[in-house]
Amino acid sequence: MDADKKRTKKSTIEDKLRERRKELLVKRLGIEESWRNLHLSEIELTEKATNEYLAAGLSQLDAQDKEKIEAIDRALARLQADIYDICESCGEVISARRLEAVPWTTLCRDCAEEREQGARLTGPGAEIEEETE
Repeated sequence: MDADKKRTKKSTIEDKLRERRKELLVKRLGIEESWRNLHLSEIELTEKATNEYLAAGLSQLDAQDKEKIEAIDRALARLQADIYDICESCGEVISARRLEAVPWTTLCRDCAEEREQGARLTGPGAEIEEETE
């Protein structure tokens, strides 16, 4: 890939990352607002239980969004260091197609699939899978 095409692709990926980061920050502001509204008034016991349930869901969403924002920030740093298209696991080039689809990725397709399979084998229920094979 020549230098101009690489700069253009890098700029496109950076724009996508910044836009996604902005969307997530706006979403987090909405979650924070919902969180504050939940604690304004708790009149009945059932309403309190409902609010606690909703608060737990909001906390989970907020944590997921925070992780995504951190991944985007790492990707932006990798862009600045000009290593955004190098797989952190094997050192091979991450395909342009994968970077367009998942611009915050740090792994090539093969390494991502390998990690996902490893997570399935070591996650809950892994013992059951191993016994049935």
